[in-house]
Amino acid sequence: MESINATLREPHSWIGRTEDGIVFIAEIDHVDKINNRYSHHDGTYHRLVAPLPSTAAAQTTRHTNELFEALGQAFNDGIKCNLLLVRGAKNSVAKGGVRAAVDGDYWQVDQFIGSVGEGFEFNMLRVQ
Repeated sequence: MESINATLREPHSWIGRTEDGIVFIAEIDHVDKINNRYSHHDGTYHRLVAPLPSTAAAQTTRHTNELFEALGQAFNDGIKCNLLLVRGAKNSVAKGGVRAAVDGDYWQVDQFIGSVGEGFEFNMLRVQ
């Protein structure tokens, strides 16, 4: 995140912020290959976020709401965003520590539907 001057609101957030943009974090080796799909070749990232249960931990609720709000902003305003590609995170198949790199291109949210309470999904496309 330092390479693009991005900050996280708190550790383990699902998004970061730069002075003028949003950085979305993509676990590219997530164990759930159906609902978390990244293709470098096609320049696509798709994610389905499950409904947030009322018993969810406070941190999970904050992160989910933060992601939902940032996606809405990026989608509605057509913001070009960065994508931080992560391997070895909590829900990843790789072991041996977290490895991450910021994709050098910009990404844009081209599909965003749902709600936090009922679950939501989004699609991002590489645009540059």
